Amino acid sequence: MPSHDLLLYFQDDLTLIQSWFVNGKHYSRTSEHWLRSQDANAKAGLAELERDAVAKGLDKEEGRKAFYRFRVFYLAVAEFFGLNGGNE
Repeated sequence: MPSHDLLLYFQDDLTLIQSWFVNGKHYSRTSEHWLRSQDANAKAGLAELERDAVAKGLDKEEGRKAFYRFRVFYLAVAEFFGLNGGNE
């Protein structure tokens, strides 16, 4: 995620008229929803990622790894963006 003040560094190229802060609470909730959806569709998701890996000439285990990498990503996003009510 870009920092809140990122666009201020480009005032020679653009003019920032208005800015506001949105905390991470909603992104955290969205990530939790994605995780629940992935878990609810784990069998189909694993099968699809394994097929994709094989189609790319990789071992199907690479598809399984991708599945769990997504899972870890969703968990990390939910936790980090939800810290202190989403205000960290």
